[in-house]
Amino acid sequence: MADNIRVVDSELQACVAAYRNSLDVLQTAVRTYEAAMNALRSDWTGKAFVIMIAKVVDLVNKIKASFERVNDAISELQAVENLFEENESKLKGNFDALDAGSQSPFGG
Repeated sequence: MADNIRVVDSELQACVAAYRNSLDVLQTAVRTYEAAMNALRSDWTGKAFVIMIAKVVDLVNKIKASFERVNDAISELQAVENLFEENESKLKGNFDALDAGSQSPFGG
């Protein structure tokens, strides 16, 4: 196990940004797909349309479920970033207290 863990804030933030970008792409794809299905609704009829729409609904539901997973990943990354910032602040406070404690009260 590692004794030291080094976290670069900018890398965590870049990862969050990448997840948000992926979420935007997924949401755009679903909207485009749903719009295409609505356009086909007037052209396709009967059994073929029913089969196709069932597959589309299933696929869209699976993609929408991935939205939640992406949002969970974003939340977890932000929580990790906050945790590391809290730990860093606490350790910095401890070190600052040690520095102050080693100074002579007599100015020497």
